[in-house]
Amino acid sequence: FQTIKGAEVSAHLFIERDGAITQFVNFNERAWHAGRSSYLGRPECNDYSIGIELEGSDFIAFTDIQYQVLSAVITALYKAYPKTRRHLTGHS
Repeated sequence: FQTIKGAEVSAHLFIERDGAITQFVNFNERAWHAGRSSYLGRPECNDYSIGIELEGSDFIAFTDIQYQVLSAVITALYKAYPKTRRHLTGHS
């Protein structure tokens, strides 16, 4: 934790290994999940994207329930924010 102490990062949603969801930031507000980034040539992804983080590590696969919950969240986001369709992207 010392290596990330002071890092100012956040996501809109966090999906735990058991599928529990915590919302940290309102979807209409900026979260700090994408760092200095761009998407389709447009800079500053944090200004216009929704960040979803899954609990995990580089050494343990995500759980089936995490994928199921993520799928349901994405479906709900597509309904609430139709412009997000065809603009789902991941990072690591």
